[in-house]
Amino acid sequence: MCNLLSKLVKSIFVTVLALATAQALTLPALAQGPIYVTPTGAGNSDGSSWGNAATLQHALSIAQSGYEIWVASGVYTPGVSRTDTFTLTSGIALYGGFAGNETSRDQRDWVNNATILSGDISGDDTNTDGNSTLAILRVS
Repeated sequence: MCNLLSKLVKSIFVTVLALATAQALTLPALAQGPIYVTPTGAGNSDGSSWGNAATLQHALSIAQSGYEIWVASGVYTPGVSRTDTFTLTSGIALYGGFAGNETSRDQRDWVNNATILSGDISGDDTNTDGNSTLAILRVS
């Protein structure tokens, strides 16, 4: 039952991310390139390229209105504590479904490159200890 619930929750978050992406299509053109994100970051982790990808929390902390964040496939948790959250700011477009080598947003494949925002902070797909709380504070 827990495994089925976990899969359902993950499916819901993929859908939420896809809906957030659809909402973001109305944003104005960017003055700069996207912030690139992988689950653990890469290179110098400044988000300037896939080779220097930031973590999602770092990208969310530095992005400003009008920015795009391109998130590579993987499972992303907000931190290690139940009080950790993803805070999405108005005017920032968050796009998932990237393999990690794309140069254009229309190259992403969010069906085959699932990007999952998860509350399963212990990474065990169970919620016997209350570790599966997910709070997205703001999506607009």
